[in-house]
Amino acid sequence: MNTKDTSEVVKNTTEAARNITEVVQILLQARGIDAAIQEGHKKIIEEVMASNKYSIAEKEFFLINYKKQIKEYKNCKKIAEIASFNILPEKQIDEVDDDWFSFFFEKAKLVSDEAMQKIFAAILSEEINSPNSISRSLIHTLSIIDKKQAESFCNLCRFCWFDLDYDKVHPFIFIAEAHTAYKDSKITWDRLKDLEYLGLISCDSDPGYALTGPRRLRTGNIVVNVKGTPESRELICVGNVMFTRNGRRLYDLVDVEYKQYRNDIFSFIENELYNHNCVVESTNIVRRHL
Repeated sequence: MNTKDTSEVVKNTTEAARNITEVVQILLQARGIDAAIQEGHKKIIEEVMASNKYSIAEKEFFLINYKKQIKEYKNCKKIAEIASFNILPEKQIDEVDDDWFSFFFEKAKLVSDEAMQKIFAAILSEEINSPNSISRSLIHTLSIIDKKQAESFCNLCRFCWFDLDYDKVHPFIFIAEAHTAYKDSKITWDRLKDLEYLGLISCDSDPGYALTGPRRLRTGNIVVNVKGTPESRELICVGNVMFTRNGRRLYDLVDVEYKQYRNDIFSFIENELYNHNCVVESTNIVRRHL
């Protein structure tokens, strides 16, 4: 058996792991899977290693590739298991496009980091609950994002307020004027440009972004009424960053920890709005230190 033949053995013995829709259906079943899978893998390895058909080099090649594919399968399995807890009971996996599943798991199989597995699981459950809600471009972005970039995005989420009037989320990042204010949150202009390159945000250093007012915004349990003044041409300055569509979808999926109310951030944003000639009125205030 040559290297090509050995590769075919690896491919054939893990065929079920490549049939993505079938795998997901199995993974989301309640029980009886782990023991059968482990016993199957053990039998395959024992038969190959005990065979006289293959050289030592071929057996080593087989084990290396088999180990790689088992790891990929376990990554997919873990993500599907996490996702299963958030899938609505009435939803059926077969409602999701097979090509979407294939694309998703081709990326998911390489994700071993626990934090990223949670995000991929959130994407999987969201797509099953609401088919066609997650784009492939977002999946691709998450497959290439590194830990530093993911950290930057999560920290960015701390500075966001929800727009009650337009169902939007606005990051209040005034980094062109107050870059030192974001140092402790590890938000820098270079990091923001990385996120822009990934297609998660848009950046504009001058003059920045503005909204037509008035707007009703929410952060935690606080509703903030904001409007511009004649000096600001009635516009509400929101800083140098806006979410793209994929950025907003990712914001919705990141851990709630990064979106919790913080008194210091509220005061900072409130002060920046005042500095940009906005009228700010807060209601239903429940301020608390986290």
